[in-house]
Amino acid sequence: MQFTVRLASEYLYGFGENVHRELVHSFSPRATYPMFARDRGVSASEDKVNHYGTFPYYVNIEDDDGNSHSVLFLNSNAMEYSTFLLEDGTPALTIRSIGGVIDLHIFTGPTPEDLNKQYSALVGKPTFPPYWSLGFQLCRWGYTSTDEVRAVRQRTADAGIPQDVQTFDIDYMEDFKDFSYDHVKFNDLPQLADELHADNLKMVLILDPSIGVNITDNPPYVTGRAEDVFLKWMTPDLVPTDQPPEADDFLLGNVWPNERSAFPDFMKAATRSWWLDEITYFHRLINFDGLWIDMNEPANFDTDGGQPDHLMCPKNHLEDPPYPTLAAYTPDNAVQRLCDKTLCMSTAANDGSKQLLRYDIHSLYGHSEAEATFNALGSLFPGKRPYLLTRSSYVGTGRYSFHWLGDNVATWDDMAISVVGVIEFNMFGIPMVGADICGFGGATTQELCSRWHQLGAFYPFSRNHNAIGQPDQDPAVWPEVAAVARDAFLTRYKFLPYLYNLFHY
Repeated sequence: MQFTVRLASEYLYGFGENVHRELVHSFSPRATYPMFARDRGVSASEDKVNHYGTFPYYVNIEDDDGNSHSVLFLNSNAMEYSTFLLEDGTPALTIRSIGGVIDLHIFTGPTPEDLNKQYSALVGKPTFPPYWSLGFQLCRWGYTSTDEVRAVRQRTADAGIPQDVQTFDIDYMEDFKDFSYDHVKFNDLPQLADELHADNLKMVLILDPSIGVNITDNPPYVTGRAEDVFLKWMTPDLVPTDQPPEADDFLLGNVWPNERSAFPDFMKAATRSWWLDEITYFHRLINFDGLWIDMNEPANFDTDGGQPDHLMCPKNHLEDPPYPTLAAYTPDNAVQRLCDKTLCMSTAANDGSKQLLRYDIHSLYGHSEAEATFNALGSLFPGKRPYLLTRSSYVGTGRYSFHWLGDNVATWDDMAISVVGVIEFNMFGIPMVGADICGFGGATTQELCSRWHQLGAFYPFSRNHNAIGQPDQDPAVWPEVAAVARDAFLTRYKFLPYLYNLFHY
């Protein structure tokens, strides 16, 4: 289904999650963007690709007086939008979806500020971040031990750079299993948490929604299996004939764990209760202060790639609809299907009263995990505001979580587009947002990292984070960058009370 509208002007903003080089959309030549949650890195060199979240929401400023309206097409199926000019030169917009219902919400403003208030009144006001989360945060994928983390923390402090949060990527886990930690390289992680707290820092740990199917060495899977918390195929006949018996009828994929993975069904009350129990137990082991949920589009490796013991999706009308949208045809879609880098559309969730097909609710997975995790943190830390950071998001996710703009690249153009992304997510109702300072992928340079710290010091969510295999880029690596970062962040810290007040609705 689709609808086309004539716009009052070319001042069109919004839609996501896509890379937009400019905040205002263009109409010539015609451009089409997909909207469908997908594990795709962000790069300024690649646009018209669907990324981690889905926001079918746009704002149109109608005239030079600022009169404005906005529209939300509340739909979680695969979607796309096209901007173009009609024959008479009038700007126009077409929005398409391949399922669900037409649930349109039109906000009349008349000012952009009024639109923000009207939109948030519908989808929910953003979560109020804890004050400490507004401080500078450090992380990298590729820490080799707790001693390396200590060394990074020490050189940051020695350089006089303020830091409030130390975040840990998947390196801390034992064989990439949720709710575990490496008892060799990160054996004293609980003690490190105490050291950070003694130094007035907070600890944030990453979790992924992929649970290794292992009944001998992965207790979260054992309890989850007993409570029937994982996603399933929509009908029993789709369960592969070589399915391991300990996997029951769950859909299995391949992510970071050494074993094949099952995926929690966060629509189920039993799953949310199990998730709370696992988070609570893990907190008894490691006194963390917040959580970062990643890979929750959900991501899956090599879907339909034909490799042994990897997920293969059936041939049916859900996996191959008559019009799968541009999401199936982007150049980096290896299999030219909606299931690329994610789970099969023939998977089913269950909210306790009915079956919900992934074809219809795929883009809600990260949102549902964010809600479950936010509530779990609320129970774990009563009377405190939860710290939760998510990669995948949807309309209303701001009620539960912050967001960062994903796996960007260490280029000047990527630094530039981060400004557009931050502003767009403020429009979408997730104001606590930022990009990986200095870039996630690729080797940054001293000059780029200096300038990016100057910019990133004024992202609402301010974190330096980079990828495994890349050189260290925490600001104290270079004396020149350290001096620039120190000045930028000391300026930020002077304005923290003002930034904090801006989050108050």
